[in-house]
Amino acid sequence: MTISTHNETSDALLRAGIYQCLAGVFAYPDPALIESLTARWLTLSKWHNFWSTEMRETISDMHTALQKADVAALAEEHIRLFGPAACCPLTETSWGDSARLLGKAAQIADISGFYHAFSVLPREAGDSVPEDHLAMELEFMSVLCLKEAYALNAGLEDKLDITRDAQKKFLEEHLATWIDYWAESLIENNPVPFYCSLVKTLQHMIHLETGRLGIVPIRIRARVSDTEIGDDTFTCPLASAP
Repeated sequence: MTISTHNETSDALLRAGIYQCLAGVFAYPDPALIESLTARWLTLSKWHNFWSTEMRETISDMHTALQKADVAALAEEHIRLFGPAACCPLTETSWGDSARLLGKAAQIADISGFYHAFSVLPREAGDSVPEDHLAMELEFMSVLCLKEAYALNAGLEDKLDITRDAQKKFLEEHLATWIDYWAESLIENNPVPFYCSLVKTLQHMIHLETGRLGIVPIRIRARVSDTEIGDDTFTCPLASAP
C-alpha cells in the first residue's frame, strides 16, 4: 500500500466513524447511550491531526456537550423536538417543496434502492426506524465510507468507483438536500445547548462532504404540509454496534 492510499484509507475510516457517531446521537437518550457516545467522540477527537481547525472545534464541542449532558433533560427535549408531535421530525420525507414532486412513496423507494444495492437490508426489531430517518441515512453513509476504505485497501478500483459514486449521489439526492433547512428549523425551536452543538457538527460535516465531492444539492426550503403516516419501518444494521 502506498502512502497516498494509506492516507485515503485512513480518511475514509475517519469519515465512517464520524457519520456513525452522528447517527448515534439522534437515538432516544439514556445513561448507557450517553456514556458510549462520549467515549466514541473522545476517540474521534484524538485524531485531531486529520481534521480541519473548524472540524476539530465542533468535535471537541460535541464531546464536551456529551460530558455535560443531563440525560433526563435531553430525554424530554428529544420528545419535544423529534417525538410524535415533533417540532423538527427526523425523516427526510417530512421536508419538501417543489423539488419533491414525485412524493413520499417515490422518495422511500429511491432511498431503499440505495440500501439494497449495498446489502443494507431491513430486519424486524422493536427499535426500527423509517428508511428515510436521519440516523439511518447517516449510518448508510458510514457503511459507504467503510466500503470505500476496504476497496482502497484491497486495490478494488471498480468497487471503489461504485462506492464513491454512491456517496455523491446519496448526498446530492437525499441527505444534503434537507439537512440545512431541518437544522435552521431546529435552531428556531430553541433547543438545549446539546442539540445546538449537534446541529453545528452535523452541518459542518455535510458541508465538508459536499465540498470534497464537488456536488451542489438542490436544497429543500419548506416542510411538507400534508405528511403521511405509515407502518413501514427500517432498522439500521449498525444500531447495536459498540
